[in-house]
Amino acid sequence: MICDRFLDSTWAYQVAGQGAPAAAFEQLRHATLGDRLPDLTLLLDLPEDAGLARARDANRYEALGAAFHAEVRAAFRARAAAEPGRFVTLDATRPREAVTAAALAVIRARLPAR
Repeated sequence: MICDRFLDSTWAYQVAGQGAPAAAFEQLRHATLGDRLPDLTLLLDLPEDAGLARARDANRYEALGAAFHAEVRAAFRARAAAEPGRFVTLDATRPREAVTAAALAVIRARLPAR
């Protein structure tokens, strides 16, 4: 299964960014997922100002501004540093084609063929 957002996004946005209780998040995660984690998580890393500039449709998260997005980015990067076997961080400041090629290369190298 491939998913564009999952538990790390919930953690970064709701817990780190908006202050939801970490213990409640962990209880829900364990109740729904048990000990299962993604086999691979690609972190498309982009400075918050660049990410906000790329946003096509402003939503409630974009309205929270650069400081909020700096917290979210820091949370994602901290999770990636804590779990280097699961995360691969890609430089999303590069052109879309280069990021796509890098992501596909990681997926091909890390996930079993079916």
